[in-house]
Amino acid sequence: MIRAASWSEAAHAQIARIDAHCAEALRADVERGRATLWHCQSEAAEAYAVTRVDDNPREFVVCAFAGTPGASGEFVTVFRDAAHAQGLSIRVHVTSRELARLWSRFGLRESEWILRDNLNG
Repeated sequence: MIRAASWSEAAHAQIARIDAHCAEALRADVERGRATLWHCQSEAAEAYAVTRVDDNPREFVVCAFAGTPGASGEFVTVFRDAAHAQGLSIRVHVTSRELARLWSRFGLRESEWILRDNLNG
């Protein structure tokens, strides 16, 4: 089951595990309605995803995806297929080569690098 959810401590803990610097910004985006938090749950896996739709270019963006082992295999294709059903390409923000490899298993390819200067951390 995948359902939209309100921000919670459980979601924050999972997302901060993969990107502690962005967890607060993602929380703010969800609480302001600029992004959606999804709680993905089955008997075998659990995950949280933060998504939004960008307009230029119009595409479905997965800002964060974090979950238990096996969660990606169970839930990632649902997000990909939902985006494609709406005629949207998909962009995924990842924070490591391992996550990039994981998403590439589902047909996504590396297209850019982002470098950042974090003044506060």
